[in-house]
Amino acid sequence: MNNFSKIVATLVVSTFFYGCLDFGEDVNIVLPNVTSKELEIVSQRTGIIFPEGTTGLGYFF
Repeated sequence: MNNFSKIVATLVVSTFFYGCLDFGEDVNIVLPNVTSKELEIVSQRTGIIFPEGTTGLGYFF
């Protein structure tokens, strides 16, 4: 396989995977603007259970 074929194959594969992956839905947890809905989303994504009264620390999930 020559270099041109490798580049084309790489572009096709990366385009396919880019279309399949879900980007752009970060949850920004920054004090003091943390809602219970945001904590619930983070808990679902990470499995972390936040205790009542939790405040944000500036992490991205």
